[in-house]
Amino acid sequence: MPDCSSCGGVVAPDGRCWDCGTPQPSFRAHLETVLADRAAGVSDRGTRPGANADALALATAGAWTIAVVCDGVSLTPRADRAARIAAETAAAELTTRLHAGTEPEDALDAAAVRAARAVTALATSATPAAAPPVPGRAATPSAASPEAARAALPAVAPPGTAHAASPSAASPVPGRASSPAAAMGVTGRAASPAADPAGADRATRPAAAPVVVARATSRATSPVVPGRAASLAAGLTVGGCETVSAALGEAGRGAGPAPACTFVAAIAGPSGLWTGWIGDSRAYWLPDDGTALRLTGDDHGAHEALAAWLGADADEPRVRIRFLRPSGPGRLLLCTDGLWRYLPGAAELRARLGGGDLRADARALVGHALAAGGHDNVTAVLIRAGGP
Repeated sequence: MPDCSSCGGVVAPDGRCWDCGTPQPSFRAHLETVLADRAAGVSDRGTRPGANADALALATAGAWTIAVVCDGVSLTPRADRAARIAAETAAAELTTRLHAGTEPEDALDAAAVRAARAVTALATSATPAAAPPVPGRAATPSAASPEAARAALPAVAPPGTAHAASPSAASPVPGRASSPAAAMGVTGRAASPAADPAGADRATRPAAAPVVVARATSRATSPVVPGRAASLAAGLTVGGCETVSAALGEAGRGAGPAPACTFVAAIAGPSGLWTGWIGDSRAYWLPDDGTALRLTGDDHGAHEALAAWLGADADEPRVRIRFLRPSGPGRLLLCTDGLWRYLPGAAELRARLGGGDLRADARALVGHALAAGGHDNVTAVLIRAGGP
């Protein structure tokens, strides 16, 4: 790779400078992934961000098609690594579980837990001392590699066990609170409103829509940890990074936030579609005929501050899961807020699709967001589903 754009140092394979840790603008600037004729994904850095902190992963397990999309929280360190390791870990876990005959909803639950542990391990293993010093080279502030973080993971407990998780925030985007305090000022699931999955599409939904069944995981919320503030939201005001750092310090969480990302995953098969999410990355059902539907609800608090995420500074992961049995063929869309903030409605999204080529349609969606401003990273994944 070329020399670092910031200090002229050596650029590591993960796209960060080995000497100063600066992410390189060209690394992962535009990615496209195709999974035969079953799924396709496109991710773009956008016109303003310095790096692409979105990530996607596609896989298959027999008749199942699997997709995971994660959005790294821009106000946390190594957000791009958090998203990549979460997406890759979740996709691998889903593949293993489905091959073993696990029910899709339980596989999604286990994948969210595994991804949360991977992001947490990325934070706890992110000390420069883990690598031997190189004479004449400054210690890099970059975290351990995703591979090292995955290697540090304990075995995943069966669904139903309590676990720990992490924070999140996003790049400044029209309509979203942009201050660090607003982006970080929520504590967890209890503060999250029960979002309406139909969202802005409520008015267009007919009386007879496809069957949709929702559930939340059965794990109870984690108990209050001694030394941790009962509510970070109460201690955060729109006052800048100093306020965030002070609140995190009082809560016993160290000097600052840990790597964090959102999470949305989907499983599509002959018997239906399952989606699971934590945060504000979304899933939509875009049928060839009939009413388009939004399947997820944003985990937002006051001022659209993120109320749920994966990482070391979050509460335990509680993935929300929704099942849909389509009445006909269509496409399942997973996307980050870099897309849906420009096209929030399911009908709007479907109107941007073309003749059926999945990669071309994903490119069209991402291209619209870029043409509209591209203020954030943009990722769109389409899965063909509901067919004969």
